[in-house]
Order: sequence, then structure tokens, then C-alpha cells
Amino acid sequence: MSQRTSVITIADFERMIEVGYFARVQQRVDLIRGELIYMNAAGPMHDEVVSRLTDWSYAWSAQYDFRVRTEKGLKLPPLISMPEPDIVWVVNKDYMTAKPQAEDVGLLIEVSDSSLNEDRTELAPLYAEAGIREYWIANCAEQCIEVHRQPGGDEYREQFVVDFGEQVCPLVAPQATLDVSTLFARRG
Repeated sequence: MSQRTSVITIADFERMIEVGYFARVQQRVDLIRGELIYMNAAGPMHDEVVSRLTDWSYAWSAQYDFRVRTEKGLKLPPLISMPEPDIVWVVNKDYMTAKPQAEDVGLLIEVSDSSLNEDRTELAPLYAEAGIREYWIANCAEQCIEVHRQPGGDEYREQFVVDFGEQVCPLVAPQATLDVSTLFARRG
């Protein structure tokens, strides 16, 4: 995350999107606590890990009545925020007229390469305060998943690391085993 601007509302941000204000911007733009955040371009490792997590998510989410959304907006009105997480499992319903909100989220995953500090210090408190029940950081640098569960206030009461070669399952999908090494191992 690189550049910050003045405070704006969610309604203002939605109007800006609607009229094409960001059409020429070459970066993804998130609204976080009323500020526009211009995201850094993703590198190849980030993109590949997102792809692998997306494949795993599609393989499991429907069995638990969730849908997968990748790099799509999530509306957090009380926090004046509309982030676009890398991957979100949302309740299987129609979002044609409204973006998912915190209560729709079963699992939220950010893939961190250059954004690790922000994902830990800015997004984790935001997601906890919003009530996102489970937040994972796929940490590319250390080849692990940082799991955050049980939101309370602006922090998660349960946090642990799942290392390369270990497995983790989301709370909402206890059979959806993910071997962390499948995310980071080089293929072919």
C-alpha cells in the first residue's frame, strides 16, 4: 500500500466507481477507514498463490454453501471501508444489487508478498472490528499461513501460524484441508 488521500464516504466511493473515476488508474483502489488506498502491483508469486488458493476454494466452498469471490469489493459500512480482499468465501446468495458485508463472510484470505505489514497491522484490526470470523494471511515471504480467528474488538483472540508442509481447515468447512506446501512449492 502506498499513497493515502482525504477521507471520503462509502457512498462517495461507490459514486466514483459508478462514474468511472478510477477507470484510468493502473492500480487497485480500496477504501479503508475513509481513505483511498492505492495498492501496489502484484508480482508473479502473489498471482500464483492467489490462483492456487482460488482453485482450492472452488473445490470446497460450494459443499458448504459458500461462493468464492476474488479481488471483489466487500462493504464494511460502520468502518467506512470497502476493501477488495484477494479471496473471500461468502454466503451463497445473490449480490447483484449489494456487495457482501461482514456477516456474509465465512473465510477471508489476503495473499501477502509486499503488503505483509499492512495486512497484519491495518487489515487484521479492520477485519476483526468488522466481525470477520476467520482471516488468513498467505505469507509468501515465510511460506506459511497466518490464521486469525475469534474476532473481539479490533483484534483476533486466536492467532497461529501453519507452516510449509502442515495443514489447515477453515472453521466453516472442517473437511476442506489445505496443505500449505501446495501453495508455495514450485511445480514443473
